[in-house]
Amino acid sequence: MAAHLAARGDDRSRAYAALLASVYDPDAERRFAELLERCKSKPGQPCNLHDMAPGDESRRVVARETLARLAVTTSDPEVYARAWQACLPITERRPRAEASGGAGSQCTQLSLQRWAALDAGNAVPWLHVLAQPGLTPAQMAEVLHQIAQSQRVEHSWGRLPAAVVEAEGSGVPRGWLMNAALAALGIDAQMTPPYSSLKKQCDTAAVTDANRRQTCEAIADLLGFRSNALLDQSIGQAIGRKIGWPADKQRQLDDERDAMLAVSISPQIDGQPLSCASYDRMRRYWSTAAKDGELGLVRAALAASGEPLGVLAERGRREQREFSERIRAAAAPASAASAAR
Repeated sequence: MAAHLAARGDDRSRAYAALLASVYDPDAERRFAELLERCKSKPGQPCNLHDMAPGDESRRVVARETLARLAVTTSDPEVYARAWQACLPITERRPRAEASGGAGSQCTQLSLQRWAALDAGNAVPWLHVLAQPGLTPAQMAEVLHQIAQSQRVEHSWGRLPAAVVEAEGSGVPRGWLMNAALAALGIDAQMTPPYSSLKKQCDTAAVTDANRRQTCEAIADLLGFRSNALLDQSIGQAIGRKIGWPADKQRQLDDERDAMLAVSISPQIDGQPLSCASYDRMRRYWSTAAKDGELGLVRAALAASGEPLGVLAERGRREQREFSERIRAAAAPASAASAAR
């Protein structure tokens, strides 16, 4: 799998190959095929197809240095972002960095400013800058301004699993590709930037300052309406509430969130998870995620339902209320018994 991606030759494919090699050793595909054959020979018996050895620290170090070398010369912002994430033990000077060979690492040549320059208009690198320790108030204000002036918040979640499942026909078993896609999803999940500093800089006390309020209002709009991630939408809305967003703006995001509860977002895998039909659904799912992010998946599912957003939102709210009532009803006997003691 990793070799297939690396053979494409472009920086992004080589970065993806390095990331996958950090999760599974080069012999993992052969062992998976053997495990699959053993499972087929014993129908009706339990078989764990996810029983694969994870990558060890040495492979992670190799992957990190490969990514860092690619990042030094790349013009691809995603490659740089992947390298920055892999290099965090070095760039954050965590204690384990020295044990991992951090002193001579290529990671020391990376900078968030370079990432921001490569990915102009995207707030994600600036969100990482904001989380850096030791920023002065003036520096903090400048970074917040950069975030507020960004055109979008574009995350790369879903792109690595998409690259994996698109490799069907490369000679790698379909079951292995689906298994590797799960590992790739775990890697992508680590790409979320830290938000604690942003929340603090745009909390209720901070927005009493007129300039800060204006900046945070722009950031709330950016996160709420120009991001491809659900978490950003939630954080943007929370900031919006603090600065007094109008009710119609709040309602717009509330409706989309509640409507999501009434539709199925995950790919529908039938009773034969390795069938062509199941795999095609998985491929379409990750293709949409790679192109449009989490919110793209949500909006595609909402559109596919054929129902108005308001109708779906009301159904989602009703289902949420019914679920809460069932939880309370189930907990009532235990609460009564506890009170009687």
